[in-house]
Amino acid sequence: MSEIQMEKGTKVIYDISFDSIKVAYNRKQGDVLSVEPVSERFEDFLMDSLLNALKIVPKYNYDGICVSYTGRKSTHMTEEERDEYIMNESMFTGIIKDWHIRNSGKLVSFKGRPQNLYFKTFLKECGMIWVLGTQVTNKDMLTYEYSLATAEGVDDSPVGMVVTMPSLDTSDKITGYLGSVLAADIVAEWAISLQGGRQVGGVGIYNISNDYFYADKNYKYTKKIISSLNPSVK
Repeated sequence: MSEIQMEKGTKVIYDISFDSIKVAYNRKQGDVLSVEPVSERFEDFLMDSLLNALKIVPKYNYDGICVSYTGRKSTHMTEEERDEYIMNESMFTGIIKDWHIRNSGKLVSFKGRPQNLYFKTFLKECGMIWVLGTQVTNKDMLTYEYSLATAEGVDDSPVGMVVTMPSLDTSDKITGYLGSVLAADIVAEWAISLQGGRQVGGVGIYNISNDYFYADKNYKYTKKIISSLNPSVK
């Protein structure tokens, strides 16, 4: 990793998923995995999980973290469930904020659905916000997901879109596709256009190594995305 950082100038971060921590807690308690944990009992588990996850930054000299958060619309919850949801989110973001104050030189990015954050001021901690386009099935849905994520409370931080390269299993015609077309091919053109009056902040690619094996063994689609977002000066 140090070679990538020093010689390539690449920043290396890793995911910390709030949703995964909730699922792990519910599984341990024997609860329905999707139920909102009771904050008073969840707090210690959340604290321990986050502190263990954050220890990886100095241990391996990561450049920062990516906060993965899907969440749910609080308008569809009961009052009791919403109160627990807000409290759990507040604890989670509070721990991340405190860590970032003490590690201000480290990067913090957000990935998921920022529209589901109750306290969107947390996004000010994030230098980049990533919207997941890995489940969409066409170009219009890319635009729709992007518009939901940027509708309110996302003012200053750049907002990008994440897609995935196809599976190495040639029979899988769903992963990495928007309909019958490669997602990476479509997003290269989609991202250079204004979306809702704002410039797309970047493109993220899952399974980028698959690009090498998929086409001409030269990262064809990754290079296309890079050249679209950062055209060479003529």
